[in-house]
Amino acid sequence: MKNLFYWILCLVGLTSTSCSSSLTYPPSKKLIAEYRKKLEVDPNFVRDIDLNRLEENERQALIYLQAESFEKAGNDKAACDRYKYLSGDKSFPNAQLSLIKSLKVCDYISLKNILILNTSLKDVEPAFRKLFLENSINLAEKKDQLEYLVNFGIEYTSYIETKEKKEKHLLKLLKRVGNKTELKEIVQSKLNDLSPRFIKKPNIDQYYDVGRDYARVRKFKMARNFYRKYFNNQSIPLENRIKAYYQYAFSYKLQRDKKSFAMRLESLINWIEKQKHWQIQPEVIKKYWELRIEMSKAFWTVDYRTKASKELLLVVQNEIAPASIKATAYLTLGLIELEKKNNDNAEQYFLSGLQQTSIDEDTLQDLSWNLAWNYYIDYKLQKAKNIFLQSINKSADNSFKRKLSFWYAKTLQKLGQLEEANDLWNEILSESSFDYYGIISALELKHKLPAINEKIALEDRYTPSQTDYPILDWLVAYENWELAEEFLKDLQSQKNSQSKIEEVLPLYHFARWYDGGIFKFYKIDHEVRDESLNEHILAALPTPYKEEFINAANRFGLPASFLFSIARQESSFNENARSWADAFGILQVTPEKAKSYAKKYRIPYSHYTDLYKPEVNIPIGTALLKDLLENGRGTFFSSVASYNAGKKPVNSWYKVRFREDPIEFIEMVPYRETRKYLKLVFRNLITYERLLGKEVKIDRDFLEKKLLD
Repeated sequence: MKNLFYWILCLVGLTSTSCSSSLTYPPSKKLIAEYRKKLEVDPNFVRDIDLNRLEENERQALIYLQAESFEKAGNDKAACDRYKYLSGDKSFPNAQLSLIKSLKVCDYISLKNILILNTSLKDVEPAFRKLFLENSINLAEKKDQLEYLVNFGIEYTSYIETKEKKEKHLLKLLKRVGNKTELKEIVQSKLNDLSPRFIKKPNIDQYYDVGRDYARVRKFKMARNFYRKYFNNQSIPLENRIKAYYQYAFSYKLQRDKKSFAMRLESLINWIEKQKHWQIQPEVIKKYWELRIEMSKAFWTVDYRTKASKELLLVVQNEIAPASIKATAYLTLGLIELEKKNNDNAEQYFLSGLQQTSIDEDTLQDLSWNLAWNYYIDYKLQKAKNIFLQSINKSADNSFKRKLSFWYAKTLQKLGQLEEANDLWNEILSESSFDYYGIISALELKHKLPAINEKIALEDRYTPSQTDYPILDWLVAYENWELAEEFLKDLQSQKNSQSKIEEVLPLYHFARWYDGGIFKFYKIDHEVRDESLNEHILAALPTPYKEEFINAANRFGLPASFLFSIARQESSFNENARSWADAFGILQVTPEKAKSYAKKYRIPYSHYTDLYKPEVNIPIGTALLKDLLENGRGTFFSSVASYNAGKKPVNSWYKVRFREDPIEFIEMVPYRETRKYLKLVFRNLITYERLLGKEVKIDRDFLEKKLLD
């Protein structure tokens, strides 16, 4: 039996097709669909066909599809014969895949006197390794070979996508090995490394990791218990104790209790100040000042504005506070004053921030922008014009320069310099009609943005008749999207130069690995990304799960383009996405929201892991969006901002930050993340409207129109 598994690996290695030069490509989609249809009616219809009269690729396609049909019907012997036949076909790119699939349906126990060769998993095509391990696990299970079951099972863990599924796999494996002490220890060790909360008797050094793991599965009381124990142990280095208490505080934020988070940050800061020698430890000093800024922002978030300002003033008045921290404190003080409409105070704070001797690039951009913006909304237009222009000339960031240029043009417009303003907007629009500032430049110019014919966009590079990768072509022809994704995961590691990235981008759409394509698109250098977007719009803004989105849109009365826009920004259409704030799946729904909306709209839901399923996540997320629209103002701005930041802060923004011009209102949003989110979702919405075949002319009040049908 031991020889059997060595033989499997050896044979897999011997049937590798990656170096063959005479590999076939699949026949037409139409022919494959015809074969599938006939096999559904009669798996044995092949008997009436003279296989020798078929083209080589037609014969390969038919036999492979017949093998799959027999496997599905439970006819293992017939499936085995066909997979084994194809595994010996050197011209068939998926010969190795056929052999791997045979592990599930063939009874290899009858093989005797097999030569043992020294080989390993690296001999398996990367695209097939996950399936190889799955089938090897099944075979080891069938033959009651626990040692191999454990070895394959441990290796397989790295191919499982979510941590929850990894845990489930290892717990099942642990149960299967029973009392086999050595094997049990191997599996338990892997489980402990993956998820420390399964350590039966953790020592004090492991308490922090155990706490983090409990927080990950949202068992916050258990998490806090371990954080406290770790924090209270005086033998732990000061830096690590601070880290533990921070996570203790952060667990309240994860539970949406932002006030408790702020108060516990304050407790942590007070505690640090009482520790001996804390001011001689560089990492502790750095963390201390960062915590002071974060605490101030946290109090501001829960409307303790006076408290926040007081804490920030203590920072800027402290002689030993680093200049970079003071710059951030001045920036935040200026933003608070801006919120209070104390523009003169805001100006002084922004100017003080810019005078600091050490400022990181992001803070420098924020200070420069907010100084110019403060002048703009205070109608000090000449000053605004000067600062915008100075910042444009100094910045090397194209994205930031577009933002500055747009508002420089707005300032020129208000100063009556309309021709110069229009020239600037035309320049921005021509540079990137898909960028947020390009789109709102079209608004200012009253230009229509033409519909994008998705079929035309798909032509040529995005619907190739064949690629340079026969294995991928066959996987796509069989609609084996999971293995196609595995193939691309290996390929993308080899294609990192700028020219190679653009070469392989269409393959992600071809293989329906949409989030992989989005990720790869943003590997293009930002200097040329806008130009590339025109050619690769379907990589950057794909339209997967169309049926689910359209069904949800029809059920809840929302535009499908709006749902695509949210999903694109929330998860890049990755159904297994999970955020730091414990939002899950395509539309990034939290378990608390999912439970109430699933009950209200009778959507099947029992556990937070159900949110990884598109058929659950999309209708729940759409229901949530509908509720935000119905119970709020019903507009793009209010619903999208609330989806990202929550209703309470958005309501306060309408009270203290509202601007008649919705484009100005977006810039007034105090949360950087929400401000960016609104712009990107708006960009997505306009582009998806165009991709769905609509010509778009954006009215001035577009962002404040009702979205519900």
